Amino acid sequence: MKKGHIFFGFWVVVTGFLHSFIGAEYSSAASIFLFDFDNTIVETRREFSGAFQTAHKLYQIPIRSNVLQKLPKGPKIIEVSTAEYEEIRHHLGYDNHRPGTIGLKYKLEDGTVIEPANYMVQDPDTFKYFFSGRREKNEDGEIVKLNYLLEDFKRAERLVKENPNLTFKGPLWNHMVAILKNKNTAKFFGILSARGHSRNEWKEFFSYLIEKKYVDYMPNLDMMYSVSLPKYDKFEVKTDISSRKYQILTDLIYSFGHTEPTGHDERIVPDGKAKWNQKNNKGFYQSLIVGEDNPSTIQLIESLFRNQASRKVSPIKYVLLNAGYPVESLRTHRPRFSVFTASGNSRQASALETLGEPSGMTEEQAVALVGDPKDHEPIQSICEQRLWSTR
Repeated sequence: MKKGHIFFGFWVVVTGFLHSFIGAEYSSAASIFLFDFDNTIVETRREFSGAFQTAHKLYQIPIRSNVLQKLPKGPKIIEVSTAEYEEIRHHLGYDNHRPGTIGLKYKLEDGTVIEPANYMVQDPDTFKYFFSGRREKNEDGEIVKLNYLLEDFKRAERLVKENPNLTFKGPLWNHMVAILKNKNTAKFFGILSARGHSRNEWKEFFSYLIEKKYVDYMPNLDMMYSVSLPKYDKFEVKTDISSRKYQILTDLIYSFGHTEPTGHDERIVPDGKAKWNQKNNKGFYQSLIVGEDNPSTIQLIESLFRNQASRKVSPIKYVLLNAGYPVESLRTHRPRFSVFTASGNSRQASALETLGEPSGMTEEQAVALVGDPKDHEPIQSICEQRLWSTR
């Protein structure tokens, strides 16, 4: 889809969409935070010892594509972890029942050996555990409605306890924890995810995090954007996750940008330098801080933020936190944690800027909470080792 078509699509959407989901009062927030979930807040990637795994159901291809092909053997339906799915997904069969990479064998973590070519994705059943739970037996044999999101997190906790080398904490976990330590920033924190969990399931998940003392406050449950849900079909007939996220952010900017900053919203200017009417490199801005790991989505968000920052229509500072692979970040030719300037370029965000510059917090305190952004920058020599990725 062309960028122009996306912008046109937005303007024909009812402009009250944001208000119907997060409420008009949130458009006056000093900072709004929207983070992706997988590989951003939680870690699934094997290269980074990810313990948070959501199962994918794969279905055996029921027919042969030609008489020379052998009838497939093995289980009719298998479940693979997120890490396993990422490794084999380009070798799977196709939805027209054509086999994938013939001859390749793959050993699952439970020891089962499969030929990925004989299995295919069956949408939406393959992604069952990324959506709202169904009534089924739990580990105690009771019939209950499971919260797959919460069950996956509890399983990740157990894995980390068994193997301390693993982690369920993604690149922006500490940012989420820091934001949810402050009730004023917590109420403007939300999720922008490809998942399809319900509002109540997100509530149960974050209630568990509070119970276990990972975080202190509940985020804004009206800002849980599970973009695979049918209510977001108004943006895309197809479930194009990147485009849906783009449209939500565009709508948010429209609403957020129509509120003038107050005298309490003094922040470091986007350009990072003082202008004739600004003292100490400060100006009155609101911040929109987005965390994402998917390269296609990041590219769209970057385009949106560059365009909005250079137009200087709204008093918003745009901050993009790239949680993707180091090699992917290096290819963007900009800082991993970026602030977009009025010239359309970007600069390194400070630790304080990644947290929305809450009142009373210093840069040193922010670094203590989330680390120095410069330490997150990928190193050329490491990236040249060609960290493999099947994306």
